Amino acid sequence: MVTISILGLVFISALFGGITDPLSCGIFLITNGLLLSILPIQSSFPKPLLLALPILLIGVLSSFQQFLAKPFDIPLSQFPVSMESLILLLAGWGWLLWLCTQPTGSHKRVILFRAYGWFVAATGILVLICQVRRWPFPFTVPDIYGIFPNTNHMSNWLAIGGILLAGTVYADIRRQKFIPATFSFLAIAAIVTCLAANRSRGGLAIFLLGLLLWAAFQTWRGPNRRIGIILLASVSLLATFLLFRGAKPLERLRDPATVPPPAIETRAGPGYKENPVETLDFRVRVQRDVLDLLSVHPWLGLGPGNFEYLFPRVRARSDFDQSIALHPESDWLWFAAEFGLPSLLLFLAGLFLLLRRAGPGRNSDGWITRSAGLAAVLAFGAHALADVPGHRPGTVWPILMVLGLVCTRKREAEKSGPPPVWQNFFVRGVGASLILAGLAWTYGVATKSPWPATVQAARVKAGTGPLWSA
Repeated sequence: MVTISILGLVFISALFGGITDPLSCGIFLITNGLLLSILPIQSSFPKPLLLALPILLIGVLSSFQQFLAKPFDIPLSQFPVSMESLILLLAGWGWLLWLCTQPTGSHKRVILFRAYGWFVAATGILVLICQVRRWPFPFTVPDIYGIFPNTNHMSNWLAIGGILLAGTVYADIRRQKFIPATFSFLAIAAIVTCLAANRSRGGLAIFLLGLLLWAAFQTWRGPNRRIGIILLASVSLLATFLLFRGAKPLERLRDPATVPPPAIETRAGPGYKENPVETLDFRVRVQRDVLDLLSVHPWLGLGPGNFEYLFPRVRARSDFDQSIALHPESDWLWFAAEFGLPSLLLFLAGLFLLLRRAGPGRNSDGWITRSAGLAAVLAFGAHALADVPGHRPGTVWPILMVLGLVCTRKREAEKSGPPPVWQNFFVRGVGASLILAGLAWTYGVATKSPWPATVQAARVKAGTGPLWSA
């Protein structure tokens, strides 16, 4: 039941464009809350996860701050917008909390990684076939490959699945399970095909980076260091082959195209011909503006969810007449801009303490898949330096699943005994809160209520709803 629930939620998170539809987001919150409220809690969760509590508190304080609003001439608090981001942050944190209470051995980790990787590969190939044949496929956006509205998120989703499958192939071969190893190898080939067919540089880059990290981990502490060296050489050869044989994403790595970045929205009408802005130059300009913002407001930032609405007031270097910056082209900078630098430091400290638990143990065979998951998490974090894979539930929930699975150890959990009573109530309380928030979210979307505020803002922009009062 637990295994099915874990896989079911990460599969659901990829639907509806990675939960970008407002109604599906409310339903997803309810589903997430139900799982936290019903499923068993088998062991204690790691104490570093409690560092999220001060981050949530800082987010609430930042949402109510008025001293930041006055210089921007914003008369009302942005709290209705921030509430949405805080709820999603609470949902992701609750999901990771519960995952870390499920002690995971190497056998169960192989099953989960393999099933998830097969699902990703099968979905990617099916969508690619439909795209080539121009057949309709549910949850897809016309003229864009994948089930996400952005090719970067689709490539990130594919890459993480491929990295996890690499670990399962090696683990299955060592256990002489050649049939699942063969299917996993074919799934990796399918994922590479999908990545090469896509136009995202980031997805293929983190796939190769993740494989290089995993191979390096096998060279360091794997069951057979010579195999690790062979893997490292093979991945390096694969990267070189793709680069010089002209795969589309790597063509862009060699010579970045001069195209408008996906984070730009035009301010002009449909008849306006936009001057192209070089992607790298735009990213650097936006990020320098964000750094200037952080130098002025380092403690609380703009408030959760407020970047798109408040950042235009402080833009300088990136203030093109025809463009609107939806995000700073970096998840880490985005988080710092909305929550402040103390929250970013707390987040990094908690992540570091969690990843320490993912280090190699006495079971060298278990390190094969644990290191693959660790490599996937590190590659995802590296991608977040130059892009925003962390703002779609469809990409965040799978990587949280991976983080939870690599940071729990079955033997340690068995020695520690059952979890404290307060942790049971705590996780259940988070689940109940998510159910209530999801019901309110779904009701608001269905009845065109003032909240969720961002949904109302989108309706006003499209001319289909009442004015947004926040």
